[in-house]
Amino acid sequence: MLFEALIWSIPAGLIHFAAMGALYGNPFIDTLADLWLRELIPVDGLQAALILGLLFGVLRVYPRFWNMWIQSTYPMRLLRIEFVNGLIGTLVITISLELLL
Repeated sequence: MLFEALIWSIPAGLIHFAAMGALYGNPFIDTLADLWLRELIPVDGLQAALILGLLFGVLRVYPRFWNMWIQSTYPMRLLRIEFVNGLIGTLVITISLELLL
């Protein structure tokens, strides 16, 4: 039963990810922003992907981090984990776009 649940959770997760991306438009918008802003960065390759990833990461993570910090009693360790994971996720996206495009 556990194996069957694991097998069916993979396509369900992929379908959910694709549906949320289509509904919110984030992958499409982020890719366009990446392509548009990439030309404005004076370096090429992975350096540009890292710079853009850090920029997107700060824009994405900081507001959420700030709200969690001032409006709640989340432990500081959890806030650090959220911040680091958000940056890593954004860097993975920009580096993937660099390698794929």
